[in-house]
Amino acid sequence: RLGKTLWTDMKEGERISLRGVWDGDEEARTVGEEIEALQRDKHALSQIAILVRAGFQTREFEERFITMGLPYRVIGGPRFYERQEIRDAMAYLRLVNQPDDGLAFERIVNVPKRGLGDAKLKQVNDLARASNISLPEAARRIVETDELKPAPRRNLGQVVRDLETWRKLAETTPHAELAQIVLDESGYTAMWQNDKSIEAPGRLENLKELITVAREFVTGV
Repeated sequence: RLGKTLWTDMKEGERISLRGVWDGDEEARTVGEEIEALQRDKHALSQIAILVRAGFQTREFEERFITMGLPYRVIGGPRFYERQEIRDAMAYLRLVNQPDDGLAFERIVNVPKRGLGDAKLKQVNDLARASNISLPEAARRIVETDELKPAPRRNLGQVVRDLETWRKLAETTPHAELAQIVLDESGYTAMWQNDKSIEAPGRLENLKELITVAREFVTGV
């Protein structure tokens, strides 16, 4: 910060090395190779740290270390795929691919808020158990009845219709584009855009990074 005079009484240490790389993937490979070299020189992993500017930048390092079989832990937050917004987004995408995924359905049916709280979800659960069907299938059936009040029935019906629309799109739409459509049309992106908490911008960056992951998977990059 301006106005501070920095000083040290320590002796001159190791000079900083600056290396330029093409992209995040190359950066992760380069850092991984450097860590392996340090390990060969008997440096403990507990004495090695990677500093990143933003949380979403850990993703490529994490994937690289998993590939290498290199143990690691993230300080100051959960791992990339354990973060709330990533798990929410993945639940939406799982439902598009697996129509009867009850756990995914429970996670996102009221995210963003749709007036579908515990009491409403219990009615859907009761129908699923009584009819021995999945939770998403029970939702599809209950919106055709008068068991729910008009507002929650309408909102749940919209979720059901959206999922059906996205499944049809999945037949012809690239994965990354479909993921972006799902996040936008579900209202999930807007939910974080309208959130005023200090975490919201970082969550949006993580969602962008997830789209990047999908795009790389599709193109084989």
